[in-house]
Amino acid sequence: MKLSLRWKMLLMVFVLIIAPVLILSLDNYRATRNMIGDMMRATTRDALQSGVDVADGFLKSVEEAAVMLSRLITTETGEEILTAFQAYRESHDDIENAFFGTNTGAFYVYPPAPGGLPPDFDPRNRPWYAQAVQARRIT
Repeated sequence: MKLSLRWKMLLMVFVLIIAPVLILSLDNYRATRNMIGDMMRATTRDALQSGVDVADGFLKSVEEAAVMLSRLITTETGEEILTAFQAYRESHDDIENAFFGTNTGAFYVYPPAPGGLPPDFDPRNRPWYAQAVQARRIT
């Protein structure tokens, strides 16, 4: 089947128009895909950093609260300690409980543990107590 000159010319024009459009389209697709990937990575990195910042802020506020409570408690009077813990817990919904162990083995917790603590409970035998003594600070 022979094509007329007219069809040959139309086919040539069609190829000359479609080829560059196709090449440009593929290049644009590749560049857009890379740009979207870079934007997704940057957005994910920012979101993760925001999460880290929120967690750091929360933990810093908890640490500051523990320091504040340690300064409020000037004696080992159980009533004073439990009153301070009660006031703190009632003003901070995110706190489940507060506890304090002394070097004499006394242990204060608010709210009281359901069923109480075992009679032989000694906070000095707990890992958190040993860490605090070794670090010479609140842990």
